[in-house]
Amino acid sequence: MFKRAFTEKFIIIYVSSGLTMDVENNRIMVDTIESFNPSYWSLKNPEGYLVYFRSKNKKNCHLSKSLYDSVKMLIINNDLFKEFKIGTSEGVVVTEIDLFGRVCFEPLGGAVNDAYKAQKGRADLIG
Repeated sequence: MFKRAFTEKFIIIYVSSGLTMDVENNRIMVDTIESFNPSYWSLKNPEGYLVYFRSKNKKNCHLSKSLYDSVKMLIINNDLFKEFKIGTSEGVVVTEIDLFGRVCFEPLGGAVNDAYKAQKGRADLIG
């Protein structure tokens, strides 16, 4: 399948497990992430999850905010997630997109670092 590298604006959510990830909270978090149909997501074992939504789609903007709110509620209301943290950013990244508009390669760029910094408490750019 033909693929092309693009620079595009993405909303990025980084969920840190605080090194407390286990089978149960991983299953819940993966189910939660996948229920919002992100453009791409990856598990950064054992530290957390990176979730990407293409910003140009208004529906994705709504889905990213809803995912952020859902994860926040898990952190606040469920003891399995008490050590988890969440951070967000939005910015231009480089990624590979196929002819059907699917993200085929994990996005790279400064906005990914900004999401990591946000969960550390340095900023929260969309939350």
